[in-house]
Amino acid sequence: MEQVIWLFVGLIIGFLVAALLVYWFLGWREKNLIQRYELRLRQMTEQYEARLRQMEEKHRQEVEQARRQSVEQSRHTIKGQISEQLVPLLPGFKFFPADARFIGHPIDYVVFHGYTDLRDGNGGADQLEVVLVDIKRNTATLTKEQRAIMEAVRAGRVSFQVVRVDEQGNVQSHTVGYRKA
Repeated sequence: MEQVIWLFVGLIIGFLVAALLVYWFLGWREKNLIQRYELRLRQMTEQYEARLRQMEEKHRQEVEQARRQSVEQSRHTIKGQISEQLVPLLPGFKFFPADARFIGHPIDYVVFHGYTDLRDGNGGADQLEVVLVDIKRNTATLTKEQRAIMEAVRAGRVSFQVVRVDEQGNVQSHTVGYRKA
């Protein structure tokens, strides 16, 4: 019986030692897994942070480039607008500058060619000509709206209207020339 007790005690001690070894091994393995996952998490975080910094730098560069392009386009537009207004004063403009009226959009000028001579008594009403002028730099082309205006003039779809406003604020228009059918 004493042997059975010692055998039973030995089994219990063996189970306890085995349980401690399994507990220690699983704890070590869990700790090792946690360390590996933490390392992988740090690596992934560093990769994403590096990618984020790259994207932020690229965004900053693109914003800066867009800003420069915007300033350049604005500068180009302003130069164009200034030159459009100075054209009547430049050599080669075949109309008297005082006859040109800048409107800017959709065309640049309405020129009343011969108006100054008519006003000064040096020309007749039959010598007055109304000319629509658009200024283009280098190889710039007319917009589709400007081409439509040019075609309307070519087709004779041009008229003159007198608009009268009476004392009550009523408006009446009288068209001379082309009338749309």
